[in-house]
Amino acid sequence: MFTVPDMESESIPPASPASTDRAVSGSDSTGHAPNQAGCTVAVVHTALGRIGGAEHQLVRFLSAARDAGWPVDLFYSGPEPEGLARLDNRFPMHSASSWSRLFAYLRLTLTLRRYRVILIYHHVDPILLALIAAFHGERAIDYMGEPLRPLWEEYVSGERTLASPGTMETSVRQLWGPQATFVLRNRRVFAIARSVLQWIDWASIRRLGLVLANSKFTSDALHRVYRLDRTPEVVYQGIPIDPAKDHPCADRSLVINVGAFLPMKDQATLLRAWSLLVREPLESPHELVLVGSGPELEKCRKLAESLRLERVRFVTHATPDELATLYSQSAVLVHCAIAEPFGMTPVEAAGFGVPSIVARSGGTGEFVQEGRAGWGFAPRDAGELARCLRSALLNPSTTLAAGQAAQRLARERFSIEQNVERLRGFVDSFQRNLLGGKLGRRGDPPRTGLADGS
Repeated sequence: MFTVPDMESESIPPASPASTDRAVSGSDSTGHAPNQAGCTVAVVHTALGRIGGAEHQLVRFLSAARDAGWPVDLFYSGPEPEGLARLDNRFPMHSASSWSRLFAYLRLTLTLRRYRVILIYHHVDPILLALIAAFHGERAIDYMGEPLRPLWEEYVSGERTLASPGTMETSVRQLWGPQATFVLRNRRVFAIARSVLQWIDWASIRRLGLVLANSKFTSDALHRVYRLDRTPEVVYQGIPIDPAKDHPCADRSLVINVGAFLPMKDQATLLRAWSLLVREPLESPHELVLVGSGPELEKCRKLAESLRLERVRFVTHATPDELATLYSQSAVLVHCAIAEPFGMTPVEAAGFGVPSIVARSGGTGEFVQEGRAGWGFAPRDAGELARCLRSALLNPSTTLAAGQAAQRLARERFSIEQNVERLRGFVDSFQRNLLGGKLGRRGDPPRTGLADGS
């Protein structure tokens, strides 16, 4: 086992004329476009078998970046979230056989030669990451949401059981075809494959020109897992600011949970807390709504049935408009995740004036300031969560004030415009340093902060 020391696809279209005009106005001795702060950036992302928070956030980011006049080209592979179709994806691959995908990755690697800077957004297939690192590492930035969780769970949360082979099947099937899932069914083969991918991922990240993180928790985890020369700079994610959200629905009778049904999301604790809460009925009835899907969904349905829970609703899919309606009808959001790197759902809820109750684990506390914009409870402690819920629902004026504080905080520090501005600052600084020869040769440890970056 690798250990950290001390511890059928479519062809890729050519760059558009507009992109070519911005990115290529001549070439240097390497054949690359000359550096300039305004040149087109290639944004690369792989959905790992499902549409999750990273995919929805990517759509927000790209829309806001283009609205701000930042030229970016998208190379996205996987199931498409709503809104992606209008963003001119240049790598529309959903699923393919192993060989087809590998050849598509090789073609993409060649296409990326046209771009001065490559921005890896949150995560890509480890094989694609290895190719980018090998051929374009000194020109690549990885804006990371976490170390790749299936490979590094024990280093992130301390609990390897949160990433079992069963939770990876959808990702493996979508990326490399159904034949590749045999790796998950043999314990010894799985251990070998995981160890090899750990080494590939570890070596690839260390070859990149710049690593950024979406939270302080993520930054510390990246530094610890990949043994970076220093902790990566933090660029918080953000939400669109919508003045219409200042007038929420008068009927706030829902308690909402939003997230994939994975072991680390721990919706089971919420269901157990709800069973404790309803033993002493509240003055006004509330409904628990769990939005999402995933490998743990059926287990949670069966748990709700065994606990004989009433007023519990599972919503396996919600469009952005449907989710906005649910948020606007919610009194509080509950987020039980274990070692969540940042967690966008508390920020999303705050946009509607909804406070959050979160597990004191991971990076969620960097937004949910306990006692101001929400409350915390010990991870997996259904009793403490039930008490927090009861207090929030029995004191609507206090809960409303916390929601208003959360909304102000989201607008002041966690808007998508601020996210784009700060990330673009790092990209532009990186380009200037790349042109000036301030970055190390490929293979040096990545620069996780730049002297003139913002």
